[in-house]
Amino acid sequence: MKATLLYKPSNVKVLDVNNFKEEGILKVNLAGICGTDTHVYNGALVRDYPIVMGHEIVGTVISDPQKMGLISDQKLSKGDRVVVVPGINCEECYYCRTFAQYCGDRKFYGLNLLFNEKEGEIYGGFSQYMNLLPRTRVIKVSDMLSDKEAVMIEVLASALRAVQRGYSHGDLPTKTKAAVIGVGPIGLSAVAMLYTGGADVLAIDRIPKRLEKAKEFGVSKTVDVGNLNQDELESIILEHTAGVGMDFVIECAGEPAAFNDALSIVRRGGRIVEMGNFAYAGNAQVDLTKICQRDIEIIGSAETLYRDFITAQRIIESSGLNFGSLTTNIVPLEDLSQGIRDVISRKGIKTAVNPNE
Repeated sequence: MKATLLYKPSNVKVLDVNNFKEEGILKVNLAGICGTDTHVYNGALVRDYPIVMGHEIVGTVISDPQKMGLISDQKLSKGDRVVVVPGINCEECYYCRTFAQYCGDRKFYGLNLLFNEKEGEIYGGFSQYMNLLPRTRVIKVSDMLSDKEAVMIEVLASALRAVQRGYSHGDLPTKTKAAVIGVGPIGLSAVAMLYTGGADVLAIDRIPKRLEKAKEFGVSKTVDVGNLNQDELESIILEHTAGVGMDFVIECAGEPAAFNDALSIVRRGGRIVEMGNFAYAGNAQVDLTKICQRDIEIIGSAETLYRDFITAQRIIESSGLNFGSLTTNIVPLEDLSQGIRDVISRKGIKTAVNPNE
């Protein structure tokens, strides 16, 4: 049984795990490489090693699910495909008692659960098989969805949360003019959520192929900022909105400078959801008077709820959008480092690992 271990920053090796713990087993069908994984690979977000990365996981249940202690939206049987909800709350802290999504002692697959070589325990998706702990939440995958579609459920759940965070504060018009900055996998998922919710969506990026894909997901206008400065971007947006600006902007690029782009194009009284800069990528120098004088609301978004995963699957099933087409690159375990470099260089749209390829 093979697994790819991160021993230290930028140092991964494929290991034959001969003593794999045969309890709570999931066969991994496909595991997406997230932007977070690129930061983990480079030494951010992780303090202890070795780990098996990978938290966007679709797999097949091998063990008896009744004995695994899983929490599922539907009854499970051996052979069912599931998507793993990667966080396991402690159920004891202040946050678990009040705001469960903010648990301060959460176990997280592919991030803070170490590889136990002595016991042969694997808790990440970049492996042929992995162990699932009791109280792991999973979503049973519909027979309607391929693995390439199912691997997008976690991504879409994150985008769903960001869109809901923006709309939950009210005061947005019925036909919201929304912009998404950075239309990689998470940005395109945000586009899909906004479009299916009835918004007039504009996509901003510097990669033409991603902007073309955004058109397939419902945007009414795209802006290639590859050769534009901020003033030129602002002029385009003002022309598009009859001089008003965007009601709602979601920043998904993961570049600190993109926040100022969002601030320059949002209207007075508008709203910005920042979800791209989850891992530290530098600081943005922000003119705070623009926020105060123009009454701009800034919202951060990172966490997801279990119900978001359930809703995400329903949207993939019913929206008519081709979410499977977003997974453009699939690599074997042995090429994980190259796959991560592809994500960093923004090659294609979504890169995933097929550990059995």
